Amino acid sequence: MEVIEDVLIVGAGIAGLTTSFGLYRQGIRSLVLESSDSLRITGFALLAWTNAWKALELVTPFANDMSCLNVTSSTISRLQTSKMSFVAKGKHGEHEVRCLRRKLLLEALANELPNGTIRYASKVVSIEESGYFKLIHLADGNIIKTKVLIGCDGVNSVVAKWLGFKKPAFTGRSGFRGCANFNTKHDFEPMLMQFFGHGVRFGAMPCDDKCIYWFFTRRPSNQVIQRRRWRSFDLIAIAYVVGFIQEGNGIIISFFRDKFFVPVLAGLQLKRADFDCGKIL
Repeated sequence: MEVIEDVLIVGAGIAGLTTSFGLYRQGIRSLVLESSDSLRITGFALLAWTNAWKALELVTPFANDMSCLNVTSSTISRLQTSKMSFVAKGKHGEHEVRCLRRKLLLEALANELPNGTIRYASKVVSIEESGYFKLIHLADGNIIKTKVLIGCDGVNSVVAKWLGFKKPAFTGRSGFRGCANFNTKHDFEPMLMQFFGHGVRFGAMPCDDKCIYWFFTRRPSNQVIQRRRWRSFDLIAIAYVVGFIQEGNGIIISFFRDKFFVPVLAGLQLKRADFDCGKIL
C-alpha cells in the first residue's frame, strides 16, 4: 500500500514533535513516524538555559519558573567556591535556567498536535529516491511517498545513513543522568548545584517540589578504559557462572554445589572483590 504525504518526519522524539508542531503552527501538515508502539517517554530531564528556553517556551507553557542560583563547588573539598545569581539581568535580558522533565515535554507536544499526526509501529527500513519524491519503505510492507523528508530519528538515523552522513564521533565522555522522586516535599531550594574538577562534572537541580534531576559526566583515561573493559568481562562471566550454580535446582547441580562448590564460589567472590580501583575521581 502506498500513501502520499507532503512532509514526513521520522522520529517522534523531542526534535521530531517540536518540528511537527512548528510546522503545524504555520499551517503545514506533517506526518510523524515512530517505530515503537506508543510515545517513548523514557528518559529523565534536561536543563534549559536562557537561549534554549526561549526556543522551548512556545511549546512548554506549563513549565514552572525555575530562575535560580547557580552554585559551583569543589570536588575536592566540597566547599562552595562561587555563587552566581540568575536573577540579575544580562546584556540581552534576564538570565534563567530551568529543569524540564522529558516525559512532560513529549506529552505536551503530542497533545498539541492534531489526531493522526503521529503514526506508531512504523519502523523505516529503507529509503529510495523517485524523481522529486522519496519512497519510505516500512517494516510492515507499506510505502510512504513524500515530497519533504525530515530525519529526527536519533544517533542510528536511517535518514542520515541514506544521506551519506558519517557515523557520530565518540567524544570519550561518559554520562549518567536520573531523577530522584520523593513521596513528600524534598525541601531543596530552587538552585542548580554544579561540581567541577579532574575531568568530572556533576550536579543536581529540583524539577519540582518532589523531583530532583541529577547528572554526572567524566572523561576516563585510555588506561582506565582498558582495565575496566577486561574487568567488566571477567565480572560478568564469573557472575553468570556463580549465579547459575547457586540458583540451580537440579539434583546433580545441587549435589556438587553443596558438597564441593561452596568454598570455590565463596573464594571467587572474595577474589573479585580484592581489586585496586585506583583513584575514582
